[in-house]
Amino acid sequence: EGVGIIIGQHSDGNNVFNNIASNDVGRGIYIASANNNAIHNNIASNTITDANGEGHGISVYNSQSNIVKNNILSNNQYGLCLHVSDNNTVIDNIASDNGGGIYISTSIGNTVSNNTLSLNYYGVNIYWHSDDNIVSNNEVSNSNIGINIDSSSSNIIFGNIMHECGIKIMGNEV
Repeated sequence: EGVGIIIGQHSDGNNVFNNIASNDVGRGIYIASANNNAIHNNIASNTITDANGEGHGISVYNSQSNIVKNNILSNNQYGLCLHVSDNNTVIDNIASDNGGGIYISTSIGNTVSNNTLSLNYYGVNIYWHSDDNIVSNNEVSNSNIGINIDSSSSNIIFGNIMHECGIKIMGNEV
């Protein structure tokens, strides 16, 4: 038992597509310290929470300029997690039945657009010094909180459609 697919340190310019990562531990697909990769047309589901409390369908850590597109993310702690990762593009994904659809933490300049997010606790959660991100044209439905911004500044949120959820903004730096 372990991670489904790992793109590790200094592994740049890879194309990961048409895979199924299911019932993996911690992360279905994990990009760590790798840049300019394309992750598309994958399914990441039912990720089992590891000893660190992480269960991400797709996890992008300390990585820049990656494209995450057209993936299906379901039944994970977080469908997609960007942590300490800048200038990534997250587009046209479906995230449903996760604790959080898309989680952005300590990450700057990312674009999250045209995603369908449903039945998650958070549709999009922008947290802790995640500044200058763009969240646009997403459809968020049946979630406790559609878009949450906490302790992050200068984010642009526009054109999103909310069904039975809303936007929450809080923190000292808003």
